[in-house]
Amino acid sequence: MQAKNTENVKALAFYEKYCNFRPMSKARIYQPAKNAMQSGKGKTQNWLLEYIPETPYFIEGLMGWSGMDDTKREISLRFPSKEAAISYAKDKKIEFELLLPNTGKQRSKSYADNFIFSKVIR
Repeated sequence: MQAKNTENVKALAFYEKYCNFRPMSKARIYQPAKNAMQSGKGKTQNWLLEYIPETPYFIEGLMGWSGMDDTKREISLRFPSKEAAISYAKDKKIEFELLLPNTGKQRSKSYADNFIFSKVIR
């Protein structure tokens, strides 16, 4: 029993030394913009954490398809607030880049404005 315990301790020490403290790739934290094809603002309240690509896409030689070696590109995490995303990145020791959203002015529009006499082109 004592030999198994020392093996576990050695494996844990190896993991802490080489695996746990590797620098993680950099990530972006941002709030997605609304879809230009829709008037609603669905799925824009959450904040996303996505990894920045480390390697570019490549063209596969035989078929000419594009491929990638970096599987972290496929990970996209949603958070209810900016603070939650930042705290997650700090807890997991992920370097991050915070992109603040560009907020435009909300213009009030009225259907009756289409029929104002002074704006009618004659």
